[in-house]
Amino acid sequence: MPNVWLLVGGVLLLLALVRDGVEGSGSGGGYRYASQIGKVGSCDGLSRYRALYVAAGDRYGVPWRLLAAQGCEESGYRSDAISYVGASGIAQLMPDTARDWGLRVVTTDYRGRAFPATVNPRLDERFAPELAIDVQARIMSRNYEDFGDWTAALAAYRSGRRAVETRGPSDGDRSYAARILARAPTL
Repeated sequence: MPNVWLLVGGVLLLLALVRDGVEGSGSGGGYRYASQIGKVGSCDGLSRYRALYVAAGDRYGVPWRLLAAQGCEESGYRSDAISYVGASGIAQLMPDTARDWGLRVVTTDYRGRAFPATVNPRLDERFAPELAIDVQARIMSRNYEDFGDWTAALAAYRSGRRAVETRGPSDGDRSYAARILARAPTL
């Protein structure tokens, strides 16, 4: 019977996290799901991260305005954003991608049990804007070098390199890239 109560407690915790993610706003308002951000409202907050985008763009040869427009689309410049598929932080990095690029990502407890993303840059570096933006710029630099154009580079960031290599950018990828490329010159 104790296992049932543990299960009920876990379900209640997840429901509270979902509620906070949907209703939470402002600083400390709980999780903010990325699907709610980039497509609605304006992307205020660039001034806070502009220097990071400029530095990363200069370091890796990627236009900083492109990186900033991508940050707006991905997370609305929210370093605490979490997508429904597990991408997190201002650059919306998936756990395996973040690890591949050298970031620390904690997704399990000491017993190996999965738990929801913890918005703590010391535990999960995807939530540290300076590190996430640096990885975003490195990924975009490599994608551009490999694919030769920004639409394909953005598509590979969104859907994964293998998907773009095998089928090319999807309609959703092209739409994503078009929104970013249209927004970039206005920043």
